Amino acid sequence: MINLIIFRCISLVYEYMDGYSLGDIIENFGSLNEHLIQKICNSLLKCFTEYEEKFLEDYGELCPCNILFDKYGNLKVKLNLSLI
Repeated sequence: MINLIIFRCISLVYEYMDGYSLGDIIENFGSLNEHLIQKICNSLLKCFTEYEEKFLEDYGELCPCNILFDKYGNLKVKLNLSLI
């Protein structure tokens, strides 16, 4: 009989974002102008469309603290993954 050892592991990859979250920006600067909100919404829609095409599932809850920006204004979404 052959004994098999199966390793189960989870790999986490982190990326440093040197900017702020949308929650931080709203807290520090107040309301945003319409043009900026439009750019953020377009970026979010693009991001979620690509996510759903790749993983075929819904993202789930989204809050301003999960929308991150780097110092150049590029947007990234922090994923909240849960294991069931």
